[in-house]
Amino acid sequence: MEKLFKDLLQKIDEGQWFTEEQIRQIQSKELRSLYSHHVANSPWYKKLMEGKTRMPIITKKDIQEAGDRFFSEQVPRVHLPMSTVKTSGST
Repeated sequence: MEKLFKDLLQKIDEGQWFTEEQIRQIQSKELRSLYSHHVANSPWYKKLMEGKTRMPIITKKDIQEAGDRFFSEQVPRVHLPMSTVKTSGST
């Protein structure tokens, strides 16, 4: 866990010198990865995207109504170990 934290801090430190275009490219790559993973592993999101070519805006209410179907059925190894966190639901 300590190595993961150090790696994250290093990325943050390096990122402060990125150009706006570099940041845009990194964000786009990460968003495509997240999108692909969610379409492949979330029954709710896969159904939501059927026939669509653009990502719709998902509201807090959408996520609450989707319940467990919203969540990925497969967790990437780099995100392990994981645990459950609950909040009051306020923003």
